[in-house]
Amino acid sequence: MLLQLGDLLKSATGTKKLHNIYYDEIIVDEFNIISSSGVIWLTKINMGVWVNTKIQLSIASNCDRCLEKYNQEIHLESDDIFYHFDYLGKNPELYDRIDGPEFFYIKDNMIELTESFRQNILVNMPIKLLCNLNCQGIKNKNNRITNTK
Repeated sequence: MLLQLGDLLKSATGTKKLHNIYYDEIIVDEFNIISSSGVIWLTKINMGVWVNTKIQLSIASNCDRCLEKYNQEIHLESDDIFYHFDYLGKNPELYDRIDGPEFFYIKDNMIELTESFRQNILVNMPIKLLCNLNCQGIKNKNNRITNTK
């Protein structure tokens, strides 16, 4: 997801801009995101832009016990700094980390949020995907549980 920063970079430090997330705006190749909603706050800081996200996602998943399809609800809250190249030029010690997964930067007055979303989804996804906490597992045609471990 690309966000155009517009005049935010030209504005004074501390200036904020709000971006609302709608139904199908977030696309991350690894996940089948059914719906999304939330807000992204962009704040101009001396290093670039501070991005604060609060987003609710519904991701199509398969239950690890019964193998049925269901929608996994995930709530993402993150804070990321997107560095401006002018700041990087004044701080050469950051060049060693520029290709690291935690390092985001502004390019052509835009920020790419897909990698940040991907990392936050991975951190917030449950290790064991369950359609509900009381899922009994795979059932046969008589509606009986087949795995009784």
